[in-house]
Amino acid sequence: MSAKQTRGTVDLTKLRKSRGDRTPQEVSTRANVGAKMYSEIEDGTRNDPPVSVMYRIATALGVKVEDLLRIHPGDDTSEQ
Repeated sequence: MSAKQTRGTVDLTKLRKSRGDRTPQEVSTRANVGAKMYSEIEDGTRNDPPVSVMYRIATALGVKVEDLLRIHPGDDTSEQ
């Protein structure tokens, strides 16, 4: 995990590239998220994006928001 990447999130750059040849601009447009905000989320400089934004990014990438945030029923990461 890079120093910028926050705990509990996936590497969006790797995910974006694994899902096809999408550029950050393409994903931000599909997600209806500003390019700057998407870039900050992807590079880890924006640590607490709204869940609604993460949901739109997940939809644009074709994954579940739970997978994007690594949140699964029964996970108890709040006490770690």
